[in-house]
Amino acid sequence: DKFAKRIPTKLGKMHEFAVSIMNYINENVLLEDLTMDVISAASGDEISMPLEGFKLECGGLEWSKQLDLTPTLQKLVKYNFHFLRFDNSISDFSGEANPEIEQEICQSTNDLGNCDREVPRVAHMLDYFDSFYHFDTNTKDYRDISVRTIYDESFGMKLDVEPSHGDKVRGIDLPIPLVNTCLKIFHHRYDIEYPILFELIDENGLQFNFATPVVIEKNQPKRTYSPFIASDFDYTPSSEDYCEQRIYQRDVIVRDKVSQQGVDGVKIRYECVQFACDLGETSTLFSGTMPFLQTNFPACINGFLIAEREGYVESIIQVTVDETTESEAIPQIMMTPLKELKVNVYVKDGASIRELNENENAYIIISKKEGDYEDTMFYPQNEELTLDNKFEVIYGDAEYVLDVKLMEDQKPKGGLFMEDFDVTRNELENANELNIYLISNSVAYEDFQSYAAFWQSNIMINSERPEIK
Repeated sequence: DKFAKRIPTKLGKMHEFAVSIMNYINENVLLEDLTMDVISAASGDEISMPLEGFKLECGGLEWSKQLDLTPTLQKLVKYNFHFLRFDNSISDFSGEANPEIEQEICQSTNDLGNCDREVPRVAHMLDYFDSFYHFDTNTKDYRDISVRTIYDESFGMKLDVEPSHGDKVRGIDLPIPLVNTCLKIFHHRYDIEYPILFELIDENGLQFNFATPVVIEKNQPKRTYSPFIASDFDYTPSSEDYCEQRIYQRDVIVRDKVSQQGVDGVKIRYECVQFACDLGETSTLFSGTMPFLQTNFPACINGFLIAEREGYVESIIQVTVDETTESEAIPQIMMTPLKELKVNVYVKDGASIRELNENENAYIIISKKEGDYEDTMFYPQNEELTLDNKFEVIYGDAEYVLDVKLMEDQKPKGGLFMEDFDVTRNELENANELNIYLISNSVAYEDFQSYAAFWQSNIMINSERPEIK
């Protein structure tokens, strides 16, 4: 005899909802963006995680990656992501505390990006999370399913920060090294990896779980999927194990973005979550032919193909390699060439121009307006600095923001700021030097407010374009 019993279940519907959530997370790099948001919030006046900016403070301001930064971020993720909600599902805050919180809302900022007018506002905590942690996946009605977002310290977290000194992370002093300096510059880049668990539950208590890795490199999201970690977050396989599964042959071609010529000697690497495979270098088989690399790839959905070569900006493209893409060619990688310039910094004292005094230093930041390139430099150069002493710009037409701070005995004195520093390939063709002329006060400032006023009334208005020669 045959017996059968029909048991109604919403497992298929829950799986369908899980797929829509996963697609939304992937398309909007949601978890990576939220992670950088909580780090940015933790880098405010009371800095618990350094990110960007500078602070006038003597001594202190040092963190351990393992004892300070990692536990701090784990707590921020655990207690903030717990409030993540999706439209068209059960939005249940029952049992959650909802205290009043006092907020200082910034109404306007000065030219240095600092808030110069705040107004107080009283709100409820859950109103805040409902505004910033509530997302619409544009899916059908799942209001019989609730979603919980779970992170626990036991899941683990990988975290690294640049610049750093071993396990220690600190603000960059001017000049370096100094003891009890009164100016700390923060310009830090995070590499982070950890798992998030999603728990879907229907009104009858049926549960469906899925997990996804959160991967950030140099503050930028890196969403990937590897068959090695589709079912758990044990992270036991090594890169060597993963890279042995290179079964999909592909050709990789790299071109100079400006000249459109092929580039040889480019090191190619393929990354999938925590795995990294060195694939080889592009080369020319015969004189006059296009350099390329023929190599085998492991399977990965949305892996990152990375090209590196001296004299070029590192280039990254996202590409899926598996049985579904066997007929598809790898997109050509375009690399942006760089031009190294010798930097000379001078100070304008009235009608005269002088070199920096022995107790003066400058911190230079040049940023491409599109946000895809940046270089920094301390002047005069010091071999003990953690930053690269080379100063390079895009070898092509580019629009930059140039920001230079002049310090005297660790106190701010002057600088230069150009929001529209446009450089062309033609003027770089035969150039070797970049001459920067700073505006300076007669004496260094004892307080930041006076320096900010000088910056806004003088440096922002009177800064002159540097010479490229």
